[in-house]
Amino acid sequence: VHVDGVPGELDAEARRAYQRLAELVGPPPISVSTKTESDALHPANAARLLELVGDATRSRDLDRVAPLRFSADVAPAMAARLAERPIDVDALRATAEALAADTDALVVDAGSGLLDPLTDDADMATLIESLALPALLVGPSRAGASLVSSLRLHLEALHHRSIPCAGVVLNRLDKRHRSEEAATPFLLDTVAGDVVLGVMPRLDDLRRDDADHLAQRFNVHVDVDRIQAVMTETAATASRA
Repeated sequence: VHVDGVPGELDAEARRAYQRLAELVGPPPISVSTKTESDALHPANAARLLELVGDATRSRDLDRVAPLRFSADVAPAMAARLAERPIDVDALRATAEALAADTDALVVDAGSGLLDPLTDDADMATLIESLALPALLVGPSRAGASLVSSLRLHLEALHHRSIPCAGVVLNRLDKRHRSEEAATPFLLDTVAGDVVLGVMPRLDDLRRDDADHLAQRFNVHVDVDRIQAVMTETAATASRA
């Protein structure tokens, strides 16, 4: 589609082009696949998590760890819309609270981002805020400038929502060292304060499934004491509220 006109101005030709584009693309397709019921979907990440912590992958445990399952690999709000099963944020929070009461620590994976929408008016930050949880930001160490921008936006969003931030952990994904891997944590600490808690090394493929090895590497390369301090302070603040 070719659109003439000054950027920012929606002239008559641009309107016609946008209208034609909408006609061609149409709404996201709802199909038999996208409407697959939760029980028919296997949450591989949740099952792997339970294996790593030494728990049996019983359906009850999977339902607690992954209470919502959608087949479409898109943002939760869109996946729920395609499945025609709206996300009930209150029910999701209740499930998380019940799980937290039965475990030593609750970790919520925010998926692709803090502002990933769950519904038309709620996102992952809404859920984290309602659960009174601190946030730990994780990103690939090789991302360079784009990572710095993304993490700074996340830090600003956390500050705006008054969500405590434990810090930032960078994760090495490549065997070969890259120049930005040294520049990224330095720049982040310079522009955002002392936020980088460590850089996880790239792990051998054969060791990634070893929970004890993962824990040992995390304890060595990440400042776990600072994470625990923020968790303790957040819990104390929530109990006083």
